[in-house]
Amino acid sequence: MQHFLIFSAVLYISQSDPLRIGVLYDNFDDSHIVDAIEGIVASLPLLPSTSDCQDVQTSLVSISDTDGFSLRQYVTSFKNADIQVVIGPGSPEIGRIVNELCEELGLVYIYSYLKMSWWQNNISFGLFPSDGYMKQMDVLLSDWQWRSFVVVVEDNRYVDHLLPILNRRLSSPNVIRVGMADPNGMMNAARELKSYCDNTMCWNGTNKAVVMMSSDNTVRFLEESLKLGMISRQNWFIVTALDNVIDHLGAFHHNSFRLSLPALETQFDWSRSSTTPTHKIYEELFGTWRKKHSDIRHTKLSYSLAVDSVILACHIHTRMNMTKFRGEDQPEIFIRGVSGPIRFMGTEQRTDASIPIFELGTHGESLKIGTYSIERGSSTLSAHTNDMPGSHAFESLHERQRKVLKVTTIAERPYVMEKTLPDGTVEGYEGFCIDLLDKLSDILGFEYELSIVRDAKYGRPKENSTEWDGMIGEILSGNADMAVAPITVTARRLEVVDFTDPFLQLGISMLMRTPDNKATASITSFMWPLSPRVWMFSAIGTFLTAFVITLIAVLSPRESPEQFNIKNSFWYLMCILLRAGSGFNCQSSASRIASSVWWTFSLVLIAQYTANFAAVLTVDRKSMPFNSFEELGNQTEYSFGSIYGGSTMQFFQYSRLETFKRIWEGMENATPSSFVESNDQGVQRVYVFLMESASLEYEVTQNCNLTRVGNIVLGSNGYSIALPKGPFCSRLREKLTRQILDFNEKGIMMMLKNNWWKSSEQTEECASGQKAKEESNGGALGFENTLGLFVLLGAGLTVSMIVALIEKGAFTFTVLRREGRVTPVLR
Repeated sequence: MQHFLIFSAVLYISQSDPLRIGVLYDNFDDSHIVDAIEGIVASLPLLPSTSDCQDVQTSLVSISDTDGFSLRQYVTSFKNADIQVVIGPGSPEIGRIVNELCEELGLVYIYSYLKMSWWQNNISFGLFPSDGYMKQMDVLLSDWQWRSFVVVVEDNRYVDHLLPILNRRLSSPNVIRVGMADPNGMMNAARELKSYCDNTMCWNGTNKAVVMMSSDNTVRFLEESLKLGMISRQNWFIVTALDNVIDHLGAFHHNSFRLSLPALETQFDWSRSSTTPTHKIYEELFGTWRKKHSDIRHTKLSYSLAVDSVILACHIHTRMNMTKFRGEDQPEIFIRGVSGPIRFMGTEQRTDASIPIFELGTHGESLKIGTYSIERGSSTLSAHTNDMPGSHAFESLHERQRKVLKVTTIAERPYVMEKTLPDGTVEGYEGFCIDLLDKLSDILGFEYELSIVRDAKYGRPKENSTEWDGMIGEILSGNADMAVAPITVTARRLEVVDFTDPFLQLGISMLMRTPDNKATASITSFMWPLSPRVWMFSAIGTFLTAFVITLIAVLSPRESPEQFNIKNSFWYLMCILLRAGSGFNCQSSASRIASSVWWTFSLVLIAQYTANFAAVLTVDRKSMPFNSFEELGNQTEYSFGSIYGGSTMQFFQYSRLETFKRIWEGMENATPSSFVESNDQGVQRVYVFLMESASLEYEVTQNCNLTRVGNIVLGSNGYSIALPKGPFCSRLREKLTRQILDFNEKGIMMMLKNNWWKSSEQTEECASGQKAKEESNGGALGFENTLGLFVLLGAGLTVSMIVALIEKGAFTFTVLRREGRVTPVLR
């Protein structure tokens, strides 16, 4: 409570004393602030509010070292030079130390950065309303109903400010810290934001993020987000460091990107000329300053706060000379600065401020959608987004009010199904098409009423009539505004209605019940117990062993090369393999080693073959009666069909290819009829069901008795949304198509599909049972099961060759010694 008593002791000076201001600044980051201060100091006598400041002296000190000792020297030099007011640097970290030193030396300290509430000084003034700004952020998040969002920051000081807000709103705050030392830090942060959105499926609503970084880093982050496709209507960012949503943001004025900016208001609009003398002075000063400092880092707000710091210093100087303070009285300070009304009520925190909220409109224009006003510590939020044309809230509200779309669909798994609750009651519908429709309505801003088509048909012309049945008929009669269902585009349908781009790609495939397993026989059945690789390496091993035995006979003096030539060696091995006598006897150790290894190898291999023989030949093997559409058309044993009136039926009906004509004739002449009304009926009634591949994939995952025939897919089509022809629906079709393409590019459509194309418990049990059966019945013995045998054979042959070389060497040495060619060694 001693705030202004300290002022009177420190600043009690005569009327003639000049105002001495010391400015600490960083030469790289704060040069624009210094220029703003010098400009306003030269013009103070011309301004009515500062006409009493006739003599102002400034001392500018560039900070070269930021350690505590160096900063103390700077502030002490100000004290020794009779400096009365210190205007601090833009860095909060350096400013905290300077703040403490000024308090210790009795100097008034003025700063203009976002400041933590626990930094306190009895004779300091914060021009930026830190507490009010954070309260405004809390109020905005409540008003906009942000229940889940991500905070992107460049250092922890912003997190410290936001923590109270985050802890109230989020059980575990989601904070992304940008690695500023990493050249790819911005892109990595943008990827992390996108990854968080994808992992939590936040695309089901709107991806929300608060970006609290410097102005240049904010724009860099937006640029990296643009590369990842996050500048769209689906994303909503709040930024805090920009002057407006127009300058330097031209690349983001598209795709209805929602960008909100709460910015401290400036008293004058620099973009408009005025005849007011005061305004003209400020306009000229700002114009000169802006020509020199056009970089995005040099914001209009930083200029305004620098000017206001000088105006505030003048006010304190003149007021301290005119006012006598007694006891603990603390008269408030109030001035009108460039950044709006400035009021201090006995604390260092600015209490009065006006914070307008700007928004990037749906057409890329800047809109002021509200104002957060702080006066004498109390605050009010005045917002009018719902009443402002061009704002996102206005457009979303009026789009919903303008039209409630009537949507027709068909009950078809897994696209549209009745939603059954755990208690057995049915409540609405669910499925892939319902999820897609919910997502589109949320992003494009429309409501819808869903109805199931009464005749359960997709749509084809009625006989002897120009009218259509099914969902196409609902659209043509005006009973529906669009059809969202597994409906394909055909030439005849396209004549009467419009279609979006496909949301699922597909073709025509064959679905059939799994054929009964049959035990089969073949002329090569005797080879099934061993795999082809085992047979191949066995043959190679046989010839290699025969060659080694022949080579040993040549090298070893105890063997006869005539007896163990390559032909006899091979016969010798066959006799060992078949456990029969060959008439040849090995004399050398090397031959006996090779023979023993071969005998062991053949014995174990025959035992494995015999053990696996019965198991392999009794395995049931599935046999597909046909594997192509041509084979299907040429057989008469199995019935086949499709949905009556569907695109699959029309494909075969109007085809000119002979194979497809036969298939159409087979379906048309089948008794009873092979045409069905739905996929469920087709799966139950028809042995082979011709259907779209996307629906086929689902049926296979739900029933282990169904299988797909071959890998051939006829045609290249897709499921699309059908709409009436006309200007309004044409615009709606373009919006739907653009959003469907966006879903496909971002993988959202695949995520939606994976939610429904899941294997059921029944099919998983079938698959595990089939696998267990196959494992119990066994299969061909693989090379990995017999690898040890071949290693043994190779090692044995290598040893036998070494022994043969030793025998050859010993024999040669003995012969030479007998002939006297080797001189004995005298001992």
